[in-house]
Amino acid sequence: MRFLIEVRTPVEVGNAGMRDGTLPTQIRKYLKDVKPEAVYFSAAHGQRTIYLIVDLQRSEQLAEIAEPAWLDWQAEVNFTPVATAEEFEQAGAAIERIVQSRK
Repeated sequence: MRFLIEVRTPVEVGNAGMRDGTLPTQIRKYLKDVKPEAVYFSAAHGQRTIYLIVDLQRSEQLAEIAEPAWLDWQAEVNFTPVATAEEFEQAGAAIERIVQSRK
């Protein structure tokens, strides 16, 4: 199942990592380990934020993605299931059945 993952790092932790040079190295390793389909860097709620698109095959991958961010950056990590337009279109028949059953 594909997820949009938001990783937000507290400002103090991010600043310390930028000052001592560890943050860029940690981020490169994190992305190499997680292997996202896509990655975007932004700021959300005033914090350094990474958005990842990841297709998870196993539930234990949740921990493999969240634990390094929690341990290294004290990050807030949010997982949101997402679908591509094609996947959403494929769900159309099931959605229609559910809608019809609620009338």
